[in-house]
Amino acid sequence: MNALFSHAVLSLLLCSSGLALAQQQGAPTRTPTEASKRLTELNKLHAGRDAESPEARAQRVRDLEGFLADHPSSAEATSVRFAICQLAIKHTQFVAAAKTALEGFDPKAAEEGAGLLAVRFSSQLGFDEIKGRIKQQVVTRPESLTDKLELSGNIKIIARDNEWADEFRTAIEQSATTAADRAEIALFDAAMVSRLDRKNREAYDAALRRVAEDFADTPSGALAKDKLAAHSLAVGSAPIEFTAMDLAGQPVSLAEYRGKVLLVDFWATWCVPCMKEMPHVVAAHERFHSQGFEVLGISLDRTGHREKLEEVIAANKMAWRHVFDGGHWRAKVAQRYDVSSIPFTVLIGKDGKVAGLNLRGDLLAEAVERELAK
Repeated sequence: MNALFSHAVLSLLLCSSGLALAQQQGAPTRTPTEASKRLTELNKLHAGRDAESPEARAQRVRDLEGFLADHPSSAEATSVRFAICQLAIKHTQFVAAAKTALEGFDPKAAEEGAGLLAVRFSSQLGFDEIKGRIKQQVVTRPESLTDKLELSGNIKIIARDNEWADEFRTAIEQSATTAADRAEIALFDAAMVSRLDRKNREAYDAALRRVAEDFADTPSGALAKDKLAAHSLAVGSAPIEFTAMDLAGQPVSLAEYRGKVLLVDFWATWCVPCMKEMPHVVAAHERFHSQGFEVLGISLDRTGHREKLEEVIAANKMAWRHVFDGGHWRAKVAQRYDVSSIPFTVLIGKDGKVAGLNLRGDLLAEAVERELAK
């Protein structure tokens, strides 16, 4: 499953299906609330109507306004507000309803991407005052420099406001007064080379080399060096060393597994291919653990999803240590290995060298058995 440009892009789903409930990847299953039940009923009701008739559209807007009146702060409220905006963009008689809906939108209570989408709708509908308010609140949310850089890119993609994006990016660059800040910007721009053209590894590597060489004494320079090493991983090469905290709050490193066969498994509960492959990993662990085979899980789940992560681990009998920092695609170990899709696995032999990459199904068991026999 490929990494998206940013988690904010997922908020586009709020509008992609009108009234349909939007859930982020990795969101824990929620017990249906009164609001969600009512919205489900409205979905069914509207699905049975002629959506193209003026009467049906008018009734739909009235139903949505009623929903917002009763559930203004519900998890479903944002998708309802945007559904009204979509109708207003196509049918001007609903502009007043859209204005009321957006006036009730609180960027602080919604995902960053939802705020950018609200800016876009405000712009399309000519609500300059609302647009200004939401913009002001959106730009104060990101705390880290990388978060701000991500926002500048998402402004172009989601809000579709190039002028605002360029102004924000310029302000970010002007505030970068240290070598570490400049290195972080350079590393972000290197990542953008890959995101815009994933097939052009040569250009991406060149950009990473510039960061590693120009900012060697900064954290971003060191990370660029690790990413370059990750691109050269092959059987017989040295894995990228790291120390991280496991779910029990204990430090874990590759050095602890010297003399054993280790599978480093980058995965997430929201990743369907990961969960389909997991029975093979569990089977290999159960079969070979007593012979010296270990697994170390690196979770790319989000902050706030620890409870679900632990539930999935227990339910699937994943009886090995797991690293989790809540960073999603920016999980620290995943960043060092430059992971852009999961599942991604690295099999390390007893000699501490890479013995296989992305082994699946029976190939994993065969490789583990072969390495244990050495």
